[in-house]
Amino acid sequence: MNTTRASLLAVCFLGAGLTGLAGPDHRAQAQAPSNPYRGALLLPSQATPARLLTLKTEGRLAIALALEDGADRAELAAAAERVKKAGLELDYWIEVGRCPKLADAHPEWMASLQGHPEWRRRFPQAAKPGPGEVIKNYPWVPVHYRETFDPHFRRVRELAAGLPAGRRLFLNDLQGAPSACGCGNQLCRWTTDYGQILTATPLGPDAAALFVRAVQAQFGDTEVVPIWATECEEHERQTECAGVACYGGACWNLFTQQLMPLAEEAKRIGVLLPYRLLGKNQERYGPEAGWVKAGLELFREMPPKRKGKAVPASRLLAVLQGWDTTPEQVQAQQERAREAGAAGELVSYFPINQAWEPRLYKIPPGQGCAPPAGELSPLPTCGAHSSESAAAAPAQRGKAIAGSGAPAALRLVADRSEPGELLPFPIARPCRATGTASPGTTPRTPSSRRNGGTTPGI
Repeated sequence: MNTTRASLLAVCFLGAGLTGLAGPDHRAQAQAPSNPYRGALLLPSQATPARLLTLKTEGRLAIALALEDGADRAELAAAAERVKKAGLELDYWIEVGRCPKLADAHPEWMASLQGHPEWRRRFPQAAKPGPGEVIKNYPWVPVHYRETFDPHFRRVRELAAGLPAGRRLFLNDLQGAPSACGCGNQLCRWTTDYGQILTATPLGPDAAALFVRAVQAQFGDTEVVPIWATECEEHERQTECAGVACYGGACWNLFTQQLMPLAEEAKRIGVLLPYRLLGKNQERYGPEAGWVKAGLELFREMPPKRKGKAVPASRLLAVLQGWDTTPEQVQAQQERAREAGAAGELVSYFPINQAWEPRLYKIPPGQGCAPPAGELSPLPTCGAHSSESAAAAPAQRGKAIAGSGAPAALRLVADRSEPGELLPFPIARPCRATGTASPGTTPRTPSSRRNGGTTPGI
């Protein structure tokens, strides 16, 4: 490792508070565990002795406790001790991307709703942005920004501080926000800003993988399990995507570019599959909960079609819906997951909130950026638009958002780059203006090309 890379590695832990790269290395394709995972996801208040005994009798071997902002720490610790006393494995679950705490404190860190306007059919009264304004997707704060990486890491560390060690730590929602391209499909999550107005600095496609790596280094022997959602499906073009050709455009391309480094980093990946919440309880998928099996199979089928590698179901944990369901429906979900060959399942007995809503954000003077003229690379198109507004849409569909950069903690990627290799994205200054925005304009960021100058997903 040369001096520059060693320096980057040395400073990477200053902002994150880490002390080393402890933890297993899962960059190679991992073998599935011999014993399938059988877990239940509970709020601390749900983890009563009686409930734990019932779940254990039903074959649950592990309990994942949800760690939430503002939760009573004594109650959390007591619930963890009850789980251990019941003879069950103790795990934890943290919601990452959907974070009202960070969204309220830093609205500029939220993902935006730009590009296609079809999302407005779900929010017909939503405001329309004027000069110096942008629509944000509340309360979604992705880890894919330079400015959010370290705050998310610190929040994860703080939520787990002082609690008994867990066997696993599930990190939910590490992708972009729902309706990423503006189509309105809640499973369209391939980007953070499908447009030119930025109020935070986007990172490269392996940001989620690097976040998992940083958390794994902090938690050592605790297995960090990222939770990933699927993308849109071909038959949804005229329904959930409202005519936008997402499926054949950027969605699965960028999904694959983000999934591949994650699959190299994590031993197992959880798949978010609450089929009723996501409106997937449809006859087209066959028997009850058929989409659970179909969703798992997408990880095997789609990446090879988008220049990636299949992720077999034997490396996937199915996250299933145990709320607002009957026992028979829960059983059906488990059966579909096992038919697909999943490594196990985690049944959530409280709602996993996936709600989103538009919020008008007025960009303060001096904040925000847009690609500088002459320094634009193509933005992966989301496909043909369903309405005439496509032709009138600004050139944002053919232009890239610029300003890739990396916070200090993210630079730990340097240790896996041999001399002569390129880092996966350039280290750049954050998305901040040097001047003041005037009406009808946005400040510009220093010259930089996203993802090392490549055009992803085309």
